[in-house]
Amino acid sequence: MPVTVEWHPEIPQTLLYTYTDPWKWDECLEAINLGRSWMREHPTQYIMTLHDMQTTHKLPSTIVSRAKQLIDHRPENTGLTVFIGGNQLQQTLFNVLLMWRPQLAESYLLVDSIEDAHFNLEQWLKDYQNIPKKS
Repeated sequence: MPVTVEWHPEIPQTLLYTYTDPWKWDECLEAINLGRSWMREHPTQYIMTLHDMQTTHKLPSTIVSRAKQLIDHRPENTGLTVFIGGNQLQQTLFNVLLMWRPQLAESYLLVDSIEDAHFNLEQWLKDYQNIPKKS
């Protein structure tokens, strides 16, 4: 399957999405819906997501509008979201999303390497491991 999801084998509370060309939006949505169902099983913990797009060079034409929909309906326990990529198209689309919603820069990152992704996820997890209980 071109888009897969699994619990990250090294970083706790992290879903790992892996993209392989060619992939379609429906395949991505299926993986995201599965990951979000797993997130709902852990409502008192933040769940971070890592999207490994290092081998992806093509993106679906509807990605910006679809990404907006996913962001607007993300689970409350969504932690840091990191994308590994770095080709010019991915960087441009990421910048468009940040122009649309500048506050996303606090919880969405685009990095060039798996090492940078792991560093940022581990740092975030140290600071925000659990969701404060509502009184």
